[in-house]
Amino acid sequence: MRVLKKFPQPNTIKGQLHRVLVWITFIIGLCIFIPTLYIEYRQTIQHQNEEMTHYLDAQTYFFESWLSERISSFFSRF
Repeated sequence: MRVLKKFPQPNTIKGQLHRVLVWITFIIGLCIFIPTLYIEYRQTIQHQNEEMTHYLDAQTYFFESWLSERISSFFSRF
């Protein structure tokens, strides 16, 4: 009776070749995945910075208009 083995034995040339191919595949996968992850991270941070800038500009405009309205109403009493 013949038994089928899922993975080759580690001490054979076939087993060593299998390990090398697994490591090469893993390294190539990391070389593709990590830069993609970094690009997505940078784009997300840049987008959040732009949104925060717009939000702060709107808050500044609102506060300046509110403050000028208060100052003008204060000085109009005199």
